[in-house]
Amino acid sequence: MLESYHVTYDSKVHQADSLMEAGKGQECTMVGDTRHSACQLALKGLPSDVYETMWDLIMVDAPTGYYDEAPGRMSAIYMAGMIARNREEGETDVFVHDVNRVVERVGVPGPQ
Repeated sequence: MLESYHVTYDSKVHQADSLMEAGKGQECTMVGDTRHSACQLALKGLPSDVYETMWDLIMVDAPTGYYDEAPGRMSAIYMAGMIARNREEGETDVFVHDVNRVVERVGVPGPQ
C-alpha cells in the first residue's frame, strides 16, 4: 500500500548555506513536535499520520531538481531527522539519495 501527499517547499537551493546555519539554532535542535516548531526548516501542514507514525525507514529523494531556484532538500532532510529523533521506542533509519550533492552530504544539523 502506498500513500502520497503533496508538499509545498518554501526553500530554494541557493538558500542552502543560510538554512543549514539556521538549523544549528536552538529552535531547530530541540526535539519536539515539529508542527509547532519555529525552525525555518520545519515543514508544517503535513497530515497527522506523517508526524505520528513510528517510521522504521524514511527515504529522502525529493523534491527533484538541483539548481538555484529549485526547492532543495534541506527541509525534507531536516524533517526526516526530526521525525526519527522524536520516535519514543525503536530506531528509524533515514536514507538520503544523491549524497554526492553538498546539501545531501552535509545534511541539516539537529539534536544528538
